[in-house]
Amino acid sequence: MLDWVALLGVCGRSALELVKDERVRVWLEEGIPSEPPRPLTRLPAIYVERAMLQKVVNALVGLRGYREPLYRAVVLYGGAGFGKTTIAMAIVEDERVSAYFRHGIIWLEGDKGTGNELLRNALKQIGVKANDGDLEVLWQEEAGGDDKVLLVIVDDLVNWKAVTPLVKYSGRQVCFLITTQIPDEIRLELEKWLGPEKVKLFGVTGWPEDEGLKLVERVLARPLVPGEKEKVIKLGDAVGWHPEALRILASEARENGWDAILQEVLAKEIYELSSFKRVIEVIKRGLQRLDERQKKYLEKLLEASERGSTFGVTFARAVWGKDEQEAKIILGELTRRGVLESVTASQQEWWDKDRWRIMPMVRQVMRRHPRSMRWWKRHQIASELQSAGKPRIVIPWQFFLISSIVLEVALIFKLLLWVFRHLCPLKAVIASARRIEVNLISGDAEDMLKALWEQKGISPPEELWMVYSTKKDILNWVVVIMWICVIILGITPLISELSSSTSLTSTFQITWIASLAFALIVALIGSWYVAWKVWVAYLYGVSAWDLRFILRLAKLLGMQEPILLMKVSPGE
Repeated sequence: MLDWVALLGVCGRSALELVKDERVRVWLEEGIPSEPPRPLTRLPAIYVERAMLQKVVNALVGLRGYREPLYRAVVLYGGAGFGKTTIAMAIVEDERVSAYFRHGIIWLEGDKGTGNELLRNALKQIGVKANDGDLEVLWQEEAGGDDKVLLVIVDDLVNWKAVTPLVKYSGRQVCFLITTQIPDEIRLELEKWLGPEKVKLFGVTGWPEDEGLKLVERVLARPLVPGEKEKVIKLGDAVGWHPEALRILASEARENGWDAILQEVLAKEIYELSSFKRVIEVIKRGLQRLDERQKKYLEKLLEASERGSTFGVTFARAVWGKDEQEAKIILGELTRRGVLESVTASQQEWWDKDRWRIMPMVRQVMRRHPRSMRWWKRHQIASELQSAGKPRIVIPWQFFLISSIVLEVALIFKLLLWVFRHLCPLKAVIASARRIEVNLISGDAEDMLKALWEQKGISPPEELWMVYSTKKDILNWVVVIMWICVIILGITPLISELSSSTSLTSTFQITWIASLAFALIVALIGSWYVAWKVWVAYLYGVSAWDLRFILRLAKLLGMQEPILLMKVSPGE
């Protein structure tokens, strides 16, 4: 303040008196231009400028006319960890952006808070304190003027509704840069308030080969020597040119050499590499943001496609059972979510020029969790456990297929042989994907089952669970009644015949055996139908062949965790 007083030509005692005057202080503070807000962000030390950066800058600072930006909102979308936030940080450092947005740049964390919290944080960065009641009014006063040239960056926006008040009450020259993994919902909301022509989307996917090689050179702090480039390209293809994965691989290669790293990556799954834990967690968080419908479509593609393979619309139509237009829409949606990427078709694929593949890192993470990717529901299941007060679990979809195969092939024979094999102490329960009771088992049964799974090359889980259905289906009572009828048809005529004569006539024997056989067949068919209908198969007396058969099916389906088995007492 004294510097400003000196500019007025006042010094000494007069200056001190002037400073003490409250009216002068208010006049000076209101008249002094404050520094425009600027986020406290900094680019990482290992940074490679993306070729798309200048396109994003041009979209933000371009003009259609007087006081009319080319775009009011620019959305960077793509998978987790591909560098959307880094591009946003580079935008902040760009000189053209800083010069154009003369009223400053606001940086908001989109994954932390609702619309009111974003408004409060934006006002705080401008220097305005507000209560919940007047947030929208204050934001309109600060950012609603036509002369306000401000950039609002919302990083990692997960709730499309949260950005509405910021956009709705902002002036015509206030622009938005948003990074997200849910671009479709956000685009629709932005277009609602700004118009389709004022919204621009940029996809941020796997890095181009040249940019990936530059990143590796930055990590190594030296150019690649002859012979290294080919190895880096192989590794880049294996991880889908994911920048964080490339950085980790280059850092390890600096100590162990490219040959060792290449051999390890190609021989193992990504999730088996301890250094990739952070990347895996990032990708998991991205997959959790898919809705149930998108997860279902992605699961089907994962199960139907081979590792590293590409597919077109024709393949997707067959997997999903959709028509061509619907399949294209879903493929585009999953691509914008960052779990698929568009690739160039080879000459052998001329009939289906538009090709896609599952992002390699996404495929790796999904294959690590064989329960049909139901691990993203763990928090929901945990809350259900607490609310129910008893252990419950949801069984994966693979059991549907296994149960149907086992039922159609072996159930009738198992039932026929049950009388001779019911003393076997093991019973496998292949349960439906519905709620079932689970109880922890341990001791000899646990040791035996773990040994069997290890022999078959399947990693046992940390805990083994006994499972049984909690739902009482009316069809089960139908089966019980049918078996009671078998008993009645078998015993009643026999007692009646023996009461009237001391021996059984040949005619009665034939009639009785035929009737009993017919009733038995009906009961067996009914039992088979009910078991098939409710998707629950009880394999009485599981032999070593049965275990091999089920485990082979599990391994064929890519299940790393074993099928749940139950130890029961004889005759149960």
